[in-house]
Amino acid sequence: MNLLARLTGAVAGTLLALSPALSQQAMEADKFVDSIGVCTHMWYPNTPYTNSYATVKQKLIGANIRHIRDDLATDRPAGVTAWKDLANSGIKTGYIFTQQWATVATFKQFLISSNLLSTVDYVEGPNEFDAQKNTIPNWATVLRNYQTDLFNQIKGDPLTSAFPVLAPSFIINAQADRTTLGNISAVADYGNGHPYPGGQMPTAAQTVNDIGYISINTPGKPTILTEIGYHNATNTTNGHNPASELAASLYLPRIFFEMSSRNITRTYYYQFVDHISDPGKTDPEAFFGLLRYDLTEKPAYVALKNLTTIMKDPGTSFTPQSLNYTLSAPNNPPLRSKLYQKRDGNFYLALWRDVSVWDIPTRTDISVPNVNVTVTLPGRFNVTSFTPTQSATGTSLGVGVNSVTVPLGGAVKILRINRNFRIRNNSLANSFM
Repeated sequence: MNLLARLTGAVAGTLLALSPALSQQAMEADKFVDSIGVCTHMWYPNTPYTNSYATVKQKLIGANIRHIRDDLATDRPAGVTAWKDLANSGIKTGYIFTQQWATVATFKQFLISSNLLSTVDYVEGPNEFDAQKNTIPNWATVLRNYQTDLFNQIKGDPLTSAFPVLAPSFIINAQADRTTLGNISAVADYGNGHPYPGGQMPTAAQTVNDIGYISINTPGKPTILTEIGYHNATNTTNGHNPASELAASLYLPRIFFEMSSRNITRTYYYQFVDHISDPGKTDPEAFFGLLRYDLTEKPAYVALKNLTTIMKDPGTSFTPQSLNYTLSAPNNPPLRSKLYQKRDGNFYLALWRDVSVWDIPTRTDISVPNVNVTVTLPGRFNVTSFTPTQSATGTSLGVGVNSVTVPLGGAVKILRINRNFRIRNNSLANSFM
């Protein structure tokens, strides 16, 4: 990522004290898990990625990660070995083609000659190339030409034509730079962005606005966010504000549910491992990881592992049902929700509040008092509550109940709503009304 000052923004969203009955169409729970990725640097020498690869791999698998993003380094054999090995465990890689390193033809040939084609999730244009605008005056023309070459060479070769091609990413708050580049939707399958909250909530104005700016370059195309996250360098004087390990863990599930609610195809958390040792906690680049430099688990890793464990449901696709329900909660701050369903018929209702858990000026955690959220259901269900920041094990809220009250603070709660029915023929024909 490129470290620039991140501006303070206001919270988006509103909620009435009593919501009308919501007939919400559920999303497949496993598609939510599949929308989660992490950024890695599997070829970085003398870092935990290469020095302790076996542990890094074990932690990726343990967190149910299926997608990583990495620079395609043509001169680092450790990367090739890792990408192949991870693919054998079901973890595919999205590859960045960096214009300063090699031509598109060189990168494509490297994928082929290194037998990496089976590892590819997608290929991506240059990373935050607008950072070069002070040294490359015609940067937009260079970037457009490289992206055009990338798209044409990938799509024009039968060996690679099926790979999605992402647009290049930009530094956050780069509306003007995106406008300079213009519409490149003809040479990209997906838009791409890095909407870092900078220590703020996942719904910070700068994050929401930056997601909107992506359409300047790829109007009408779906979006993949190839970087978003928080660093824990709480003593930094850099303009990119930190968040504590606790705050980052509370925000992480909210990031993924928020982006799922905004129909983002996939969201990559930056990054998986702290690859720099910095005892003074002054360098942001040393603290974006979900694992510390010694590979111990941060609370955010635990939250991610629990989240994917609760929500995963691998198998063939199906058509989820809808569910009518009402939410009753205090009006401020806003309440957010998103409904999912698994193949066994169980609904999973994610609930979270648009509330800050981190005070940026004082750099202290905020203890958020609980409010009671009442969920009224269209019939009698068995309801279990999960808090992924704490555990993947649920707590029963009632058997055969048509209403439950959930204490909700700064953490995400997930309600499993079970009516003891099963899906047959891999299809769901009716909605619960």
